[in-house]
Parts: sequence; structure tokens; C-alpha cells
Amino acid sequence: MNKRVRVSNNEPEDLIESAILEDPLEFEDELILQQAEREGLPIVTFDNSLAERARKRGVDVITYNK
Repeated sequence: MNKRVRVSNNEPEDLIESAILEDPLEFEDELILQQAEREGLPIVTFDNSLAERARKRGVDVITYNK
């Protein structure tokens, strides 16, 4: 594994909070945002909706534009 990549476990409360969302497609996005918030890390995504939600919550977003 790349030494710059770190794998973290989700906390039980992350799973509970994500599971109560109305849209099941948001489950993974919510887990990503909660992890980023807790660890103070940016996210990398091509998903504009996720990027917008992250910015609204104060999570930095790294994007790639050609």
C-alpha cells in the first residue's frame, strides 16, 4: 500500500447516523464526510454534489480539472 494512504475505521456512531438517512445512496457519502470532519482531512471527489455538501460542512475538497 502507498505510504501516503491511510486507512481508518469508521466509528459506530458514524454508521448509525449514516443509516438513518432517507436516501440510501447518501450512506457512503455521509461516512466519508464524517471521517473527514473527525480527522480534519480534505476529500478528493469528482462528485459535484458531494463536494458541495463537504464545503457547506467546512471540509476542504481537492478537485482535478483538465
